[in-house]
Amino acid sequence: MNYNFPQLTGRLLAWYGENHRDLPWRHTRDPYAVWVSEIMLQQTQVKTVVPYYERFMAAFPSVHDLARAPQEKVLKAWEGLGYYSRAKNLQKAAGEICAQYRGQIPSDPDALLALPGIGPYTANAVLSISFGVSAPAVDGNVRRVASRFLALNEDITKAGAQRTVESHLTALIAQTARPDLFNQAMMELGATVCHPDSPSCPRCPWQTDCQGHLLGCPQAFPIKPPPKKKRVQQAACGMVQDPEGRFILSRRPVQGIWANLWSLPLCVADENQNPAHMLAQLLAPLSAVMPSEASARLRHVFTHRVWLIDGYRIPVDHPLSHQELPAGWVCLSLEEALAYPLPAPMPPLIQALL
Repeated sequence: MNYNFPQLTGRLLAWYGENHRDLPWRHTRDPYAVWVSEIMLQQTQVKTVVPYYERFMAAFPSVHDLARAPQEKVLKAWEGLGYYSRAKNLQKAAGEICAQYRGQIPSDPDALLALPGIGPYTANAVLSISFGVSAPAVDGNVRRVASRFLALNEDITKAGAQRTVESHLTALIAQTARPDLFNQAMMELGATVCHPDSPSCPRCPWQTDCQGHLLGCPQAFPIKPPPKKKRVQQAACGMVQDPEGRFILSRRPVQGIWANLWSLPLCVADENQNPAHMLAQLLAPLSAVMPSEASARLRHVFTHRVWLIDGYRIPVDHPLSHQELPAGWVCLSLEEALAYPLPAPMPPLIQALL
């Protein structure tokens, strides 16, 4: 089907001008601020990101500030956002930008894509919003809008379907002098109108041309394979607390889930393992006696798995000293513990076990 691309882009930008949300990162074209916001927004809702973004930019107002900050301070600022590799790659990339580009975020696509944690979507968002480059920023929301508009009868996870979407959007963005606004308008349309389950078609500037709407089944697009079942694992963690009220945190391994963060001593079981028994063995050198029943239970959902975490309150009758603890373990007061970078479920679990 032939479309009037200038008319489509004109209607989209007019709609965006009247309906866009007032978000803090939309008040700047500074590539550092745009980059931080786009990394935070990956797999995270806007309403969650806003306070994190404001605190993060206050703590690390420039690439140089982020590059030279202690990693634990960066992880603490990220605490609760999840996907902590995003924060680590953000800081690693900041270091490379300072070392290779004197703290100036490059406007060259290849240079941007070579930085840790920056893929095609993030690179094109920064290039278009900060440097005015006509490059479509295609995330899940934008793919949904485009696949409905085209009534794309292909699996959207396949490379061929994604090339079709990107080709269409490349032709559209070429028709506007404001690629920055075009990409933000596409993101806004997907986030606020073209919802996954209940699109608000009467509010859409493209309703009269959208093939999914004209067919009467916009919800049928995009076509996706059925979701994979999440793996469920049992886990146990213990609050080992001495008579002075201090308790143990252990540092997570440098690789894997919650890498380099701090948590209560934690054991995650594979099939045919008992996490409570594993935790008892882990804590045996401290003369800690495991209770028979957990004091709290928490369910934590990751992208591809679920942890069912039983929390145990484990008092010991002697003051804990750092000398008796294994490497990577510390004994802290509640105030001290909460200053450490913790995975999202740990603060509520700690409070439940006190």
